Amino acid sequence: MPMTRCDSGHYFDPQAHASCPYCRRVGSPADAPVGDTRGVRPAPPATSDLGETRGIFETPSRGEVRRAPTPRPPQGDETVGVHAYMNRPGEDSAMRSPVVGWLVCTRGHCRGQDFRIIPGRNRIGREDTNEISIDGDGQISREAHAELMYDSKRRVFYLLHKNGKNLTYRNDDPVLAPCELTARDRIEIGSTEFLFIPLCGPHFHWGEWT
Repeated sequence: MPMTRCDSGHYFDPQAHASCPYCRRVGSPADAPVGDTRGVRPAPPATSDLGETRGIFETPSRGEVRRAPTPRPPQGDETVGVHAYMNRPGEDSAMRSPVVGWLVCTRGHCRGQDFRIIPGRNRIGREDTNEISIDGDGQISREAHAELMYDSKRRVFYLLHKNGKNLTYRNDDPVLAPCELTARDRIEIGSTEFLFIPLCGPHFHWGEWT
């Protein structure tokens, strides 16, 4: 729809208003020269419920600095967009700690994925609260089915069976007591199998960080 520009620089709908409604509101003379805003109070912009400017075509005067409207807090049940990155509880400590090795899934729902091993305890289970969270295998217990530990003082890895109803296996042998892991050991939990790949050990460590 074509808009009409008044002598004061305001745009308005000529089909809805015979003359500029902004000039009538603030008492601006109809014959004021273009760009002359002396003694004229600018009309407030129309705002939506979310505080954003809409439907106003107004030419700023020379030297005027336009600022974006300040958003107001949400009201009642109003939904607002929030952009944030949230770590899962089990990932939070893992993302802050140096990696000391990996479990690479070679069989099961997560086949082809790798899981970081961090210093200290690494609980393995289905829940996100575990340091190593395995999704899609109902034979793995939710919380701490097994536990993989890295002893940064001795620079060795251990595997323990914890709360799982089904046994944990290392190289086809059941884990009935804590056992030391070596590179490329096969670990079977539920219907999922992993290959153990260490980074730290006798030949490398992170020093005081671990």
